[in-house]
Amino acid sequence: MKRLAAFGFGLAALALAPSAVRAESTFSDTTCVQATAPVRAYFDKTKDPSTTLEDAVAYAQKVVDAYDQCAAEKRERGEIETLQYAHLSAARYDYVIGGWQHLGGNDGLARTALQAAVKLAQDIIDWHPDSQLWYASNDVNIGSGSWHNSYANGVSKYHQEAIEVRDAALKSIGLLDKPAAPAPAPTGK
Repeated sequence: MKRLAAFGFGLAALALAPSAVRAESTFSDTTCVQATAPVRAYFDKTKDPSTTLEDAVAYAQKVVDAYDQCAAEKRERGEIETLQYAHLSAARYDYVIGGWQHLGGNDGLARTALQAAVKLAQDIIDWHPDSQLWYASNDVNIGSGSWHNSYANGVSKYHQEAIEVRDAALKSIGLLDKPAAPAPAPTGK
């Protein structure tokens, strides 16, 4: 059983977490309310030097699960911006899980978590708003119920943060143990 204190808790993954989250466990998420308790519990656990690596991973996974639940709710309501927020938050914690798994020598599990972070972040990076007006009036009273997307630059407001998470996860994947190369064939001399 590995304790977090053995790793010094210098995980660079926390640099990708919002500063309010890094600062203290009194964190409150008003966008994804169901994530508040898991985030607080995760930070409380990781501050405790007797916490095992397995517990840290389990608590981080609870955070990912909460943000996944939030994302599902936001998707159902068509709330794209908050859906992307939930996905970005989940990606950050997938990245954290990948870091913990790697520190514990579980590179296969680390790779899985990091790939999940890359996928979520890449979905945000690739997203572009509709370029046309959308009419809530079924085209009967065009203009009275119109809505125009607010993404003036044509990308998600989380675009840059998603790039940072994706790039960090890809870099971490590159640092994982690679499968051993096959031994060279005998030369026959």
